[in-house]
Amino acid sequence: MNQLSPNEVAEKLREVSKDLRLDAERAIALRSFFNIGQESASIAAIGAFHGGHAAVLIRGAVLESIVLAVSRMCDPGRSDKHTIAKARELAERPGVIGVFNAQISQLAFTSFVNCAAGLESLDAGKKLRAMRNYVVAHKIPLKFQPSERPLFEDLWAVFDVAVEAVGHLGIATQTVSVDMANVAEVWDARNRFYWNKLILV
Repeated sequence: MNQLSPNEVAEKLREVSKDLRLDAERAIALRSFFNIGQESASIAAIGAFHGGHAAVLIRGAVLESIVLAVSRMCDPGRSDKHTIAKARELAERPGVIGVFNAQISQLAFTSFVNCAAGLESLDAGKKLRAMRNYVVAHKIPLKFQPSERPLFEDLWAVFDVAVEAVGHLGIATQTVSVDMANVAEVWDARNRFYWNKLILV
């Protein structure tokens, strides 16, 4: 890809941005499902199934899915992986940002690069990848050191910065029209409807 023109790299960056947006929206949907499931009415409804064991299984599965989605976005930008790091590498190539000549794109690119740099400096990101690699995806618990085990705060810290980065990237590459906050609101409404239906059953 080193021989590509700025316009060609910009088109590749748009592709990466679109794929990251799908990952981010999936992560938002999963987090919403998890959070709505923690509300008192939801807990009461699902707790009635199998003495509450179903609730434990569902929460565990959702958390594992969130770890996978967030870790994928935050993987190193090797090869053709569509990750935040890859997007940053493409965006920082000479002449690429200039292809997106709207002023709002320039500001959004700056915000994206700042988020991406902040993401790389988070130790929590390394912990999440270790959890993904050794527990969630491949089940090699002996390689999962106690010092690498993430807390809830680690997951949400990486989640928030990653989703913010993808939001800025979408604006910068002019590939989206819906703000991330609106996406969260839509999924909250959908998930609350789901839990309400479960309660009525």
